Amino acid sequence: MNPRPEAGAQSTPRIALIGQPNTGKSMLFNRITNARASVDNWPGITVNVMRARAFSRAKRGIC
Repeated sequence: MNPRPEAGAQSTPRIALIGQPNTGKSMLFNRITNARASVDNWPGITVNVMRARAFSRAKRGIC
């Protein structure tokens, strides 16, 4: 994987949400992507890798 895009190429930033259990990662993911990752009140609910696109108010993909 080339960390630097070629001149003139647009790159989309990638964001990783990592942290301790029950700290709101899935809720934040759902809010910024309009996804429906499982959210509950005990650790281990979201154990799969989730991927989605988020859009800014300008409708540009941001992740």
